[in-house]
Amino acid sequence: MASIRRRRRAKRDVWCVDYRDATGARRRVTAQTREVAEDLLAEKIRESRQATPAATDREITLAAYAEQWLGHIAADIKASTLTSYSETLARYILPALGRVKVRGLHRGLIKDLLARKRADGLSKNTVRVIRAVLSVLLGDAVDDGIIMTNPALQMGRRRRKRADSLSQAERLKKIRPMSAEQLAAFFAAARQPKHRRLYPLFLLLARAGLRPGEAFGLQWDDVDLVDRTLLVERSFSRGEVNTTKTGETRRVDMSQELARAFAVHALRRVCEL
Repeated sequence: MASIRRRRRAKRDVWCVDYRDATGARRRVTAQTREVAEDLLAEKIRESRQATPAATDREITLAAYAEQWLGHIAADIKASTLTSYSETLARYILPALGRVKVRGLHRGLIKDLLARKRADGLSKNTVRVIRAVLSVLLGDAVDDGIIMTNPALQMGRRRRKRADSLSQAERLKKIRPMSAEQLAAFFAAARQPKHRRLYPLFLLLARAGLRPGEAFGLQWDDVDLVDRTLLVERSFSRGEVNTTKTGETRRVDMSQELARAFAVHALRRVCEL
């Protein structure tokens, strides 16, 4: 049975938490106050009731775990995502927290890191990416039995403004679409002989609402000039062909202007052969 006992000490009494872990082994830990001991006991009871995998090294540092983690997830995510994770860790996270044990990470450390990055001049979007990468990594550390909870998850639940939070006004400010006049001038320049091979691409991005990677991944078999539709089923990024961001296939309608531009472009290609 789990229990809490007070133990006398010369300078200050301590409270001993006596319990059995998930494997049935007897454990004892001490706390400075009865309240802390009760919280600790409750946590240990939760641990014992939920079977957790044995961690290879529960004293592992964030830098060492990050290296293992990137190797484990490489086969399950897109190359661009893996590159983004690696760069974010190497540039922003590991220089500050790499030597800290994964078990030693807590919300205070993470909040301090995010605040310092904002103070250094990083944008809120960049800071959000930093927190997101940490959260994904620490979520897997929970699964690996190194930590019990993810300290980067659901930060700022008490409505305190986080370093990476964007107001609605800030979100709208970051969206800067071309005006009708600017877009018309852009298309006029793109129709010039030395640029016209790219004109259908620019028109596609402006009229069909495709992501850049989806536009780059289009093939002629995806273009139906009769029904004026496009089949979007892949993306092209960093030299690799992948699925779309959502992993789904969809059909997109083309305007008469866009269909005509594709038809002219196809005719030019035939004439060049």
